[in-house]
Amino acid sequence: MDSPSSPSPNEPIDSATDVENNTEVEANTNTGSEAWTLLAGHVEGFVAAWDGENAPPSISDFLPDTAGPLRRLALLEAIKIDLEYRWLHHSLPRKVEEYLTEFPDLSDEGFPCDLVYEEFHIRKQAGEDVDPQEYFERFPQQVELIGRHLGIDTPYTPTALFQPKAADKLLEIQAGDRLEDFDLLATLGKGAFATVFLARQISMHRMVALKISADQGAEPQTLAQFDHENIVRVYDQRALPDAGLRLLYMQCVRGGTLHPVVNHVQETPAEKRTGRLLLKAVDRALDDHGEAAPAESSLRKRLAGMRWPEVICWIGSRLADALDYAHRRGVLHRDIKPANVLLTGEGAPKLADFNVSFSSAVSDVTPAAYFGGSLPYMSPEQLEAFHPGHVREAASLDERSDIYSLGVVLWELLTGYRPFRDGHLEEGWTATLDQMIDRRRAGVGEEALKTLPSKIPHGLKTVLLSCLAADPQARPQSGHELAQQLELCLQPRLQDILNPPERGWQRWVLAYPMVALILAAFVPNLLAARFNFVVNNVDIMPLIEAASPLARPTFEKLVMWINGIAFPLGLGLTGYLAFPVFKTIRERGRGVKHSVEQLAQMRNRSLELGHYAACIGILLWTIAGIAYPICFRIVVGSNMPLRVYPHFIASLSISGLIAASYPFLVVTFFTIRAYYPALLTLDQLPRQNFERLSRLGRRTRIYFVLSVLIIFVSILILVAIDTKAKFAVSLLCVAGIVGSYLAFLLYRAIQGDLAVLSIPAIQSGESGDIHSESVEALASGTWNP
Repeated sequence: MDSPSSPSPNEPIDSATDVENNTEVEANTNTGSEAWTLLAGHVEGFVAAWDGENAPPSISDFLPDTAGPLRRLALLEAIKIDLEYRWLHHSLPRKVEEYLTEFPDLSDEGFPCDLVYEEFHIRKQAGEDVDPQEYFERFPQQVELIGRHLGIDTPYTPTALFQPKAADKLLEIQAGDRLEDFDLLATLGKGAFATVFLARQISMHRMVALKISADQGAEPQTLAQFDHENIVRVYDQRALPDAGLRLLYMQCVRGGTLHPVVNHVQETPAEKRTGRLLLKAVDRALDDHGEAAPAESSLRKRLAGMRWPEVICWIGSRLADALDYAHRRGVLHRDIKPANVLLTGEGAPKLADFNVSFSSAVSDVTPAAYFGGSLPYMSPEQLEAFHPGHVREAASLDERSDIYSLGVVLWELLTGYRPFRDGHLEEGWTATLDQMIDRRRAGVGEEALKTLPSKIPHGLKTVLLSCLAADPQARPQSGHELAQQLELCLQPRLQDILNPPERGWQRWVLAYPMVALILAAFVPNLLAARFNFVVNNVDIMPLIEAASPLARPTFEKLVMWINGIAFPLGLGLTGYLAFPVFKTIRERGRGVKHSVEQLAQMRNRSLELGHYAACIGILLWTIAGIAYPICFRIVVGSNMPLRVYPHFIASLSISGLIAASYPFLVVTFFTIRAYYPALLTLDQLPRQNFERLSRLGRRTRIYFVLSVLIIFVSILILVAIDTKAKFAVSLLCVAGIVGSYLAFLLYRAIQGDLAVLSIPAIQSGESGDIHSESVEALASGTWNP
């Protein structure tokens, strides 16, 4: 049932990093290790019998006694080995039909296309001119299935889990041997398909991790492209064609893998899990290799102080970034699991084992050629490509399948359990795959959700569930996007800004942005207008009435006309300048797509809304300050007392200060907490206009100082002009104290939010020269934009 065009569950699932004796060929999903050990024993015994006897051994003697999925799998593997020995080594050919006659239960689960595929290609290797039509005639009921699985025009990839020749040679190689240019010092790990040694490369005088495996796969060509801090560096490879082996020497990473870390998680209560758990696993691996942990490591200190969910976010973001690096170079991993993530002595993760990866940059390699992976970590679409009865092909997989696998790993690291309890092997491969696909298509169940710790970073649950979405379109679309989401989980304040609660004032502001803006600008100006009316009515009107009986009705008409014109005009101008921003926000809420440039333009404009409101207010109050005395001069004439002018200037100056500071602070607060985040996408976080955020921070400081000065300047002015509006002055003092306190709260909130919003730009270096200084200040909480 396997072919290059339809990948096989029996294809080698090589693990370069099974360095903790993790032979995770997931034939039995969660209980795969024990089943695999039994399977390996039966099959290796059959290989040894072929090598040690003159007559062909009986397959039945090397099968498990108990009927079931494990016996069927062992039977399939034994037949593949039997075909190879008979056709290629002993000239005792046997065809698939003879096995079907001897073992009729082979057909119970469905036609075994992988056996037909093996026979076809082994006969070609033996020198026969094999006509595919022969197989159509031999199996007329399975023409379509055979035609799809044979893959006549594609390179032959063995479907047998065991390669006898390579397996024998692997068993002969031991620590202490010298192999080619390498002294094998110690065994780091041994899996079913490879052994990893700590070795000294004689010619280069360096220590390396030497992986010895069967000579198949494109891993070295794949990894040779990579230079990333979270991907294991591969130095080179050598082939031993006579032995059918390949030597792959790479960077020696001695902190173990994430596989034993999962065991530690399972053994440790959730409330006691911290970053020290990770370091404990690393130190144990280092101790096994006779090495000490790094004495001075800022990373280890940081990890030791992190809560466990934060450690998961950090590990996940590093691995997602590594995947993005590989994906952008046309490489899919397709075998992401804890055993394939190595740890340095400091605790940093490194992605390894690209042996089943597909690289579009490697010539003559199709995705199907090295398809594999460990079943419990596969995405539903990868399982479908793995399924012999499904039309999906390996070539259809993309980076989102790796995102899914990483999500499974992170869930398992966080909780100690995989999100899907695949349990036991069903009645054969196809039934197992059907069940696994159905579980993943149904989504994460309630039982798995209960394993999540009660205290996790806000948004982490959402991120993990999005990774595990059955629909690839619902997942993060790239490793970069996932890395940003996980890093965001480490910044809870930033996440609160970008993801406001479903029910809260931010949602109301976003639902009615124009109403919120008008209220923010209108209310302070209304209070200023009321104060101005009271002061003028008490201080100015008696002076003007003495000069003209028309003064009071003129004053009341002026107030009505000036306010009737100024307020609608000011609100109209403010709304006009804000309308493009609010229009874009509404369109984004309806799913309308906008270009990066459009969003950046609207974000920049939104940062100016507070300043627009303040400037419009100052302008209109200035015009009013000129209009009032001119109109009174016209009505009263030359009899208008000169004392009136300083009174007008004083009251209008105070009103102007109110009109400038408070609308700015309120509108800017709305902008930073609602409008600006609604125009920001995750991928644009590091590319924000840092200079504009900094400028807004400096401007906010100026307006805050103005708001505090209002109370002092107002009292000084009113005392200087000997105002008679004592009640208004007293009220102004009280209002000024309350207003200054509210302004201080708004100022601190705005400055704090600006600092948090600036973190991605600073960390990415987009902020330029202030990078290191600002990061330290942000970390200590002493920095303001």
